Amino acid sequence: MFALLGIAGILTGLAGSVWLVTAGVRGAPLGIVTGLRRPVQTMVGGAALAMLALEGALLADDFSLEYVANHHARATPFPFNVATGWAALEGS
Repeated sequence: MFALLGIAGILTGLAGSVWLVTAGVRGAPLGIVTGLRRPVQTMVGGAALAMLALEGALLADDFSLEYVANHHARATPFPFNVATGWAALEGS
């Protein structure tokens, strides 16, 4: 379930980014700020949905996701479970 939710978030973010580029190239019909607001909200909403799915999988100990299986343990205390979402980022 979390994997499906994460994929939906990624695809929503991708659709928002394509919409943003398309609206930017066409010159946003209602002005630059107003015309780009919806695509940006879609893109950020998709990213937030994907991150919430990852956090939900971490808190639910869903080891069917590769990221959770590689970077999480059941014995990890709650505050560190939340931080695990950013644990494997390069340079952290």
